[in-house]
Amino acid sequence: MRIFFITKELPFPPDNGHRVRTLHILKGLARTHKVTLVCQSETPSSQLSAVSSQLLASGLEQVCESIEIVPVPLKQEGLGRLAAGFLSLFSPLPYSIRSRYCPLMKQKMKELLNKENFDAILCDGIHQAINIPETNIRMILNEHNIESTIIGRYAGIERQILRKIFALIECSKMKSYERRTWQRFNQVLVCSNEDKQGVVAKTLNVKVDVVPNGVDTKYFCLNNAQPEPNRLIYTGLMSWFPNRDAVLYFVKEIYPLIKKEIPNVSFWIVGKGPTDEIKALPESDTSIHVTGFVDDVQPLVWQSICFVVPLRVGSGTRLKILEAMAMGKTVVSTRIGAEGIEAVPEKHILLADAPQIFADQVIRLLKDENLRRSIEKESRRFIEEKYSWDKICEDLRIILLA
Repeated sequence: MRIFFITKELPFPPDNGHRVRTLHILKGLARTHKVTLVCQSETPSSQLSAVSSQLLASGLEQVCESIEIVPVPLKQEGLGRLAAGFLSLFSPLPYSIRSRYCPLMKQKMKELLNKENFDAILCDGIHQAINIPETNIRMILNEHNIESTIIGRYAGIERQILRKIFALIECSKMKSYERRTWQRFNQVLVCSNEDKQGVVAKTLNVKVDVVPNGVDTKYFCLNNAQPEPNRLIYTGLMSWFPNRDAVLYFVKEIYPLIKKEIPNVSFWIVGKGPTDEIKALPESDTSIHVTGFVDDVQPLVWQSICFVVPLRVGSGTRLKILEAMAMGKTVVSTRIGAEGIEAVPEKHILLADAPQIFADQVIRLLKDENLRRSIEKESRRFIEEKYSWDKICEDLRIILLA
């Protein structure tokens, strides 16, 4: 099968969940199919050598039949972004969709589709669907999240009235856009059964299949090093709102409850792009550590006792949880954080939503070594059996040929 694979950016380095899922699915398909990759780049022409270096490091040139990188205008920031957001109020399209419309990307796709014969178009994420020209080729949409769910949950916790109103408007527009767009595709791939139910409820005659997120179980592995006592950790791209909210919620509402019971506890916040507010946290509490970007999160995760996931906003499934489990770490998560992962509470993971209950679950793990050891063992086994990328990509090839 010849697949025309469209994504928003070169999925390398794999330093966030979106890129990790895209990279593994892309490489998995390229093992048995001929894949043409088309992606965007905001890199100025004078810095295209950096893109070439990334491409070489990713290994994609060796597995893809061809790769097309389309230069696009830089995203608007500051007042320009505010103006664009205001103008989007008068558009039927959500701001996040309207801002990604790119005539140059659409034209490049049209040229390639007219020039070559493809069996299928695989669109990586709903935001790029707006750039796909009209075609009779089979179209498949790979959804990383259900965007309207994320926006709706954000609106539910936002206290600033204007932001809340804007989010509610965006959520309504996104629901309409999702319904129209899903109906345009022959097949939709989602991360979880929860997401599948959401798509099926809003579409007719669209094939919907679950292709879960996974883990490179050879890379994310167990380590015999002794972890630091009472060390907690959270990892993620800190420039993304759900991660920022999770960290600040944990520090303000949950962490003080844990410290009352275990005074020598520490909390490590690991990930690219921490805001000034997050960077300032260690100034008021020296037991909190903010690392910013690190080349490899594994050593810091291995050194920790417990991986906390206090997410209040999100959709899809969290790669951070799967990776922590693959490293044999105990995870305490909200139900939204663990959504879509078929882990058994008390066997593979501990769940809690209210601050006091979340704190109590963490305290349990820090105090009960037998419980912690049992969950560590079971969680690694669970990942090997169900969430290995090798198995997921093999299942995906079967799904596409069905």
